[in-house]
Amino acid sequence: MKGPQSPAGGHELPLTAEVAYFHRHRAEWIAEGRLGKWVVLKGEEVLGFFASFAEAYAAGSARFGPGPFLVKCVQEKDDVAIIKRTRPFLRAR
Repeated sequence: MKGPQSPAGGHELPLTAEVAYFHRHRAEWIAEGRLGKWVVLKGEEVLGFFASFAEAYAAGSARFGPGPFLVKCVQEKDDVAIIKRTRPFLRAR
């Protein structure tokens, strides 16, 4: 089964497999005491758990190059980002 596609269609969104893997294993990692740690994922490969985003990103870059790879904090619930457009979009003429 394919993952979600981009709004333009045709291509799978980046990091879909990594996000799905994260969600499947989150409860397990919390039970292991990894709450608040930063995990680095590429596909279903777990590079490791780190104390800070900076450490996790540096380790991911050293192992996987410029990416893409996922760096995500193990939390009970995901943070929600609300992006509000404050000015009208300018259209190209």
